[in-house]
Amino acid sequence: MNIEVDYNPTPRSRFFISVSLNDKEAISFDYTTKGHRIIKQVLVRQDASPTESEKKSKPDAEWDSIVLEDKKFIKKYHVVWYDRDEEDLVNDELWETVWAKSIDEGLKDKLLHYSQLISDHYEELDKCSKEMKEFEELLSEEIKKHKKMIDDFVGVIIEESLEKKDVLKKVKILKTKVEQVTEKHNTPWIKQWTLHDVEIKETEADDIAKDLSEALDSEHSWYADFKNDKVHYIIFKNKIFKIDRADWEEYGKATKYGISLGIPKHQVDFSPHTKRWER
Repeated sequence: MNIEVDYNPTPRSRFFISVSLNDKEAISFDYTTKGHRIIKQVLVRQDASPTESEKKSKPDAEWDSIVLEDKKFIKKYHVVWYDRDEEDLVNDELWETVWAKSIDEGLKDKLLHYSQLISDHYEELDKCSKEMKEFEELLSEEIKKHKKMIDDFVGVIIEESLEKKDVLKKVKILKTKVEQVTEKHNTPWIKQWTLHDVEIKETEADDIAKDLSEALDSEHSWYADFKNDKVHYIIFKNKIFKIDRADWEEYGKATKYGISLGIPKHQVDFSPHTKRWER
């Protein structure tokens, strides 16, 4: 098992532990200022760099991370981090969170213990073989437990984009935030956007996409989207793109279609290969 543990010596009370599933996917256990959650992350770019505005300010944080492989210490390296909400720029890698679930207190206490143990003794982990075995077993069990949920979809629905709001009753709303409309929103007929972060079961994704497509405003052009690590639904009025997330060409078609409807170019930022709209 390949694991990264953010350097977290006693008595620090935060931790971040990441388990590689493969070269481009990881399950992470996050108990930091960003959240208290279990997340699945996907590597979307390996040659990423800070934006011009990020270059003018300091990184959101810096720390050291410990790399473990098969219970053994491999190396310790420095991390420079820029927080981009659902995305994290970590050195030159851009990771996107595609699924999240709250972490419970019991698991938090166990992982904090192991995080501190590894940070305090990372150069002599051979003396902690029993604890390291228990640590890997705990992580394996948690990943197995959440495997089905990890395949579910997450996305954003803007309430004001809906002509028929009943579709919101068919999804799980994780959180809601309100943005006051500015010129860049390009929606002068309303005063705010109510953005719902939603979770959709994998087995219901096709039906929800169809319902959303029918529910969107027929007078103005909007879109909604939701995704997991493999598939991205981008939904317009009476038009649905179901995209393999590795397919640049399909993302290009969806982007072109959105712009053809009059949606501003900076808002059709759903492709991992395009710059996100900085609010």
